[in-house]
Amino acid sequence: MEPTAALNESSAAVPWLPARAGNASLELASRPPAPTVINPWDVMLCVSGTAIACENAIVVAIICYSPTLRTPMFVLIGSLATADLLAGLGLILNFVFQYVIRSETVSLLTVGFLVASFAASVSSLLAITVDRYLSLYNALTYYSERTVLCIHTMLVCTWGVSLC
Repeated sequence: MEPTAALNESSAAVPWLPARAGNASLELASRPPAPTVINPWDVMLCVSGTAIACENAIVVAIICYSPTLRTPMFVLIGSLATADLLAGLGLILNFVFQYVIRSETVSLLTVGFLVASFAASVSSLLAITVDRYLSLYNALTYYSERTVLCIHTMLVCTWGVSLC
């Protein structure tokens, strides 16, 4: 066998370059790209992301279009539904970008989007918990003390921390 050729798995000759600076060798022959195999776990994540996005879109639409559901508690529930809607969309985008656009930058952006939306979801749950605690602790004065400004401040803090 020649020093510039080696045999691969299919016993066909593959040309090689001599090693430079301690590297083994570089393969010159271009192989056809391997067919993309779709992982069943990724399909399940995409399907669940679609279901999550659709369910939470319904919740957000109902809260937005019903004037009676604009109380502070429902605004916080709307924030939670929005965060979960974004998480579902993030799962769908992760699937699409993983199999359509193969880029480390895009992959990093979609993972960052998922982390931010899940952090917003957890932060919204924390805000709802604090709001429910205050409503039980200050049951007689809760509705007179809770203002729209206070709820908006909680939402800005929740989403600000999540985006950071």
